[in-house]
Amino acid sequence: MIDDLNDKVTTAVSAVSGGIWSTREGIMFAGNADRIEEELKDIKEEQNEKVQSRSNIGGKLPNSKNQA
Repeated sequence: MIDDLNDKVTTAVSAVSGGIWSTREGIMFAGNADRIEEELKDIKEEQNEKVQSRSNIGGKLPNSKNQA
């Protein structure tokens, strides 16, 4: 059994990113089962923010051809 929290988190991240576990299973394994719904909500919000910031980058860059 894994006792160290860092080892648990590392194992969970590896299993989730490798497609072995779902995000929910990874959170439960890492020891956050009591806050799982809140954690999943936070993860979705962070992912949405990343997607929005990536899509906004192109629109916010100045167009050098139009500058005098």
